[in-house]
Amino acid sequence: MATTDQVHEEEVVEQHFEADKMRDVKSWAMQSPDWKMLNVLIENLDSTQLQYKCENGKSIFANISLLLRLALTNSRDMTDSKDKGMTKVKSYIIGYLFPLTVTKSLTFLTPELTIMYLEVMSQAQAIEGHFKDFQINKQSHNLMVQKLHQNLIDCKGVSFSAEFVEQYDLHFENLLGTFNRMKQEVHRKDGLRLFRLYLKAFYEQVLVPETDYKVKDSIL
Repeated sequence: MATTDQVHEEEVVEQHFEADKMRDVKSWAMQSPDWKMLNVLIENLDSTQLQYKCENGKSIFANISLLLRLALTNSRDMTDSKDKGMTKVKSYIIGYLFPLTVTKSLTFLTPELTIMYLEVMSQAQAIEGHFKDFQINKQSHNLMVQKLHQNLIDCKGVSFSAEFVEQYDLHFENLLGTFNRMKQEVHRKDGLRLFRLYLKAFYEQVLVPETDYKVKDSIL
């Protein structure tokens, strides 16, 4: 008979983070040997191994998360058109590697992990930040980031803590940037719905359990 923890783990895995199927020949061929090695490493690590500590004191998951963020960072030299915005490698990370990494880490979800998820998504959202708001490539990219937020909520990858309130402000400002200037009403509607879902989770996880109204006021 399955234990409560086993049942919970099975439920979490079933509600996995939706990963786009981008493992085609072109996606694999365009990667450097280092990225291919990282790709294979991520695919073969299980949830237990992701929690192992490295020599720098951080978990394997934390170090992979940092690598993904660095890979999504644009060069300061914006005159280089090859590094101006979205590339095949960045698209591959957003559409496959990052969702896969999140899926593998859901069984040991903590508020710290949620912050790492949000940091990667904020970095992903900044990729096309140099384009004008009305340009179609920026709008389509923002919708891609909104999808990441929706998937994170759907797979129950959100664990909030009063300890990280200031960080949440920053990430929600980035989420606001995905829809607040869009002309399409449906995109603004979807963005506001995501905001509502995040705030509902924050209310249920942080404010409801707190019995001291003074602490509640300070958090708010």
